[in-house]
Amino acid sequence: MGRGITNHESMICSEEFLKIIEAIDLQKEEIGEVYQELKKCFAPIAKQLHLARSMVTINVAPNVFAPTGEVRSFALVYNENSGPDEHAITAEHYIVLDANGTARMWPVGDHVWTPAEERTIRVMSKFIFMMVSRSVLIKKMGMLSFIDLFTGLANMKALHLFIEQIEAQGRLQEYAMCFFNLKNFKYYNQRYGSNQGDYLLKQYSLELYRFMKQEEEIAARPGGDNFMVFLKKEHLADFLEFTRQITILLQMDGKTIPVPISGRFGVYLGTEHDTKDSMFRNVSIALSRAKEEKKDLEYFTGEMLKRMMEGQKIAASFPLAMYRGEIFPYYQPKVEVHTKKLCGAEALARWKKNGTLLSPGLFLPALEHAGEIHNLDIFMLEMVCKDIRGWIDSGLEPVRISVNFDKSDLMVPTIVQDTLEILDKYGLNGSHIEIELTELSSYDNIERLGQFIDELHRHRIMVTMDDFGSGYSSLNFLKDTDFNIVKLDKSFVDHLDSHVPKDEVMLRGMVSMLSGIGVEVVAEGVETKEQATFVKNLNCDVIQGYYFDKPMPAAEFIKRLKKRVYD
Repeated sequence: MGRGITNHESMICSEEFLKIIEAIDLQKEEIGEVYQELKKCFAPIAKQLHLARSMVTINVAPNVFAPTGEVRSFALVYNENSGPDEHAITAEHYIVLDANGTARMWPVGDHVWTPAEERTIRVMSKFIFMMVSRSVLIKKMGMLSFIDLFTGLANMKALHLFIEQIEAQGRLQEYAMCFFNLKNFKYYNQRYGSNQGDYLLKQYSLELYRFMKQEEEIAARPGGDNFMVFLKKEHLADFLEFTRQITILLQMDGKTIPVPISGRFGVYLGTEHDTKDSMFRNVSIALSRAKEEKKDLEYFTGEMLKRMMEGQKIAASFPLAMYRGEIFPYYQPKVEVHTKKLCGAEALARWKKNGTLLSPGLFLPALEHAGEIHNLDIFMLEMVCKDIRGWIDSGLEPVRISVNFDKSDLMVPTIVQDTLEILDKYGLNGSHIEIELTELSSYDNIERLGQFIDELHRHRIMVTMDDFGSGYSSLNFLKDTDFNIVKLDKSFVDHLDSHVPKDEVMLRGMVSMLSGIGVEVVAEGVETKEQATFVKNLNCDVIQGYYFDKPMPAAEFIKRLKKRVYD
């Protein structure tokens, strides 16, 4: 074979084809650039083959890199005089990962390709698709560090980079930022299973992606069921309305199940004085406030920042406050419903700073954010045991005192051992206290919870579930673990004065169910005679609330220990 193209069947091995391969610039990575490079390199063969033009279409199925899929077409024109469609060749589908492609080629004028020419053209199209696929893969590799691979949304690195670009343009004041997490999402995992829960999370993320104005806005997933979006202010109201409830359809056992998903949002509106870091800080503060207040939506205010800074100061002074005795328990009596006898009390943390009692609503969130809640819980347990020891030594018969443990305490491997050592230090046993577990609505490690309760039971320590009915998980906890006592969520009692029949029926049903399985029921937040009468008629076992007593210092509580029956 000579140096020229003398045999179409051997053209692919010709010197001309080898020159084409050598000439291709592999530094070209963007698809459009790669295609133009191929056009230039294949021009000599195209002329010999009478190829007028080609059209390559790439279809990318929805995936984490392109949540809604992608279609791209590229045309190469070598001669404006292309033949009719009936003379065109449509090449086979080429598939690389989640992309497939087709190529269609037209001859020059009325030229009809021979089988040998057609074979060469098909090989050309396959080679072109391979090079374009390489470009797609390179693009995906570059995106890996900016994509949340579970949902396809941006990750935090991408979000930071996007906001930095807007900041460099001096446009932060045009944007709003939302930080939100899905409400009760763990319930969906428990009810439908983790695979369906994953599907819900991915579909929800897809809905967020579709709503964003691409190139101008961004949705990111920091992790879990948490999301952040950075969007134009004029788009914010529509977004909040859109996400107020997004319904995802699940297919299970041949049925279509609509699953409504809503979130709890913190929102910050950017200003010309902002930086990327201040926007992240302020939107995080807004979400924290929304969680504390159990609201679905909170906009950042300057008062929130002031409160946060005060909280940081408070948390920093916490160790010294314990040492100085500024933190101590107040006791709120628990009263047996039918006999009106004192039957127990809840120990509530109080902090006197510079002669003034700090609001628990201020110092408890501050300690929680600082990771000091466990230290507070253990300190309170010790103070309570010290008081009980003093009452016994003075000849008073104590009542069982409930001490609050946060859900984070369950993650401390030595928590039960620490509790027992404190009891032993003051010569007490498990019957003197009960552990009241708080903030369980967002806790999902039922196995660990069950182990913890069983360990306490072996030492005669009773366990209370706080705020029963406030989250979807309450019934699962009750079914899978062995709580001795449940404390009804205060909101049920609050609504009794409104005489809403539905609330009363639900409350009556809950108390009946709990009594039927042998669980003691405490009605918390009872403030009026009418509420007290109602919960008594429901056959609640115990009342706690201002109707009988407010929380009081130990010195006052001693008087209650001496006079145990209420008038």
